[in-house]
Formats: sequence, C-alpha cells, structure tokens
Amino acid sequence: MDNGFWVKTICLLMMSAGLLCGAQEVPHVMLHHTGETGKLFRDWPVPPGTRYTVKKITVKEAEEKLAKDGIRLAVTTVPLRKQGLKTVKFAYQAMIFAVHPSNPLRDISLEQVRLILDRNQGSWRTFGGPLARLHLYVKAKPGLPPPSMRHDHTHDHHRKMPRTILQPEPLGGEEPEKETRPAKVNYNQPLRIQTASDARSFSLLSTDVLGMACFDITRFDETRVRILSVNRIPPTLENFRYGGYPLLTTWYLTVPENPTAEEQKLIDYLWSRKFAARLYRTGLLPEQQKKPDKKPRRQ
Repeated sequence: MDNGFWVKTICLLMMSAGLLCGAQEVPHVMLHHTGETGKLFRDWPVPPGTRYTVKKITVKEAEEKLAKDGIRLAVTTVPLRKQGLKTVKFAYQAMIFAVHPSNPLRDISLEQVRLILDRNQGSWRTFGGPLARLHLYVKAKPGLPPPSMRHDHTHDHHRKMPRTILQPEPLGGEEPEKETRPAKVNYNQPLRIQTASDARSFSLLSTDVLGMACFDITRFDETRVRILSVNRIPPTLENFRYGGYPLLTTWYLTVPENPTAEEQKLIDYLWSRKFAARLYRTGLLPEQQKKPDKKPRRQ
C-alpha cells in the first residue's frame, strides 16, 4: 500500500473522531412545557455552541417522561416531583371580574361564572338585580379582529335612495319595500363586547352601570372599579400563592438540583425581570424569586 492510502485513512479517522467529540461536547438544553406558553421561551439568547429545544407535552406525557428521567427543565401546570429535581411556583393565571363602582354586588359564585362564560346565560336578575341585560366586557383574543358592536334597541332603517343611470328600473316596476323589524332582545343572555385591552374594558365599565368586566389576573389590584370575589374568596396575592382563588391556574418551574452551565443560564433568564415583563404582558402574574439567605460572615 502506498503512503497516500495511509494518509487518507488517518485523515478520515481523525475527522470521524473530531465529529464524535464535537457531538459530545455540544451542550443540549431542552425545555418541556404544557399549554400554549411555548412562544414565550423561544426568545432566550442561546449561548453560542448550544443546542436548544422547546417541546410541548401534555400533563400525562410529562408524568411519563418524569418516570423515565426524561425531564430536567419544564414549565407545567402541575408540580413535577422527583429526586434530583426541584419544583417551585413560577407564575399565576386567572380571570378577574369587576363591576361598576356604584354596583352593590360583592361576590359571584363559580356556577354563575360558568353560566355567563360557558352557557351564555345570566342577566342582572341572576344576581338579585333587575331584569336588565348584563354587558360583559372581555378582552379580544390576539390575532382576531374586534367584532362590530351590537346594540339592543336599534336597527338599521334602509332608506330608499334615488336610482342612477347605472341602476335602471327593474322589469315589472318598483318592488314594494319590505318592512324590517327590530331584533328581539333576549335579556337572559349577556351582551358580550370584545375590547382591545383590559384598559379599554375598564374605561367602558367606569361609565356603564349595567356592565361587568372579565380581565387578566394582572389587574387584581385595580382600584377604579369594584373587584368581585368568587365563592367569597377575593383575588389577592396571598390567595394566589396559597391556591385559594377558584379560577386560578398555577404554573410550576421544574429544574435540576445540579444544572449544567447552559441550563443555569436559561434558569437565570426565566427568573429575570425581562422575562417577568413578558409574562405580565401575556396576562400571567410572575412569582417573585425568593432570594437565598445570606451566610453569616466568619468572625
């Protein structure tokens, strides 16, 4: 065999070894999540030379992966507990209800919430008030155009306009104009009015004595309108942290007790003010990270 053959063989072996070593050295950070929160984590400034994956899973899949040691980093709606991992409360999500400041209503039951939101039923008589239609202000979902405002007691009167040369007389003469009747109002159904933001909902609610607003948990400390309790449990920070508010969803962050350097960078980003602001803009209330106790200095 000539020297060229051995040179080529050695080069191929060195390249294969280099590829194998490179594949082993590239750190991989994988974050599992449940729900529709994956888009929040894709803006992490990934360290150079790091592979980063965001994977959506169900709660059942998370529990199955946890049993097989397939999870190290996760944001889920259930706590994942296993040796070698630690899980803490990360953020809160809930609906808050409010009424006009002059409204004497203080509390709404969970069943009444379901009637209004799920079954499209419920008027102010449901809450012991008059037979008046409830005006429900709800923030529109992102990406959807705001619907046109519907009115209860008005309808369009189509006036007869003079014809032009582009609109000749129909054969058979003029057709009699049909009389339109106003739409019948069902006072047992709430009038849903979608708004662009929670701020817009509040501005409308402040002038509507028959109004009720449903908005994000981030408005739990609003003072311009009357905030309602649900099943006599008010939406307070303490009730969120202890899980007492009936409409609450708690998000948990699971991390390894001994993270890699790249995993630690992602963990630091998730606890940063920048990411907390992203959660807040999305309608989630971020939990404040507890600072570790300082070790006493040696005398």
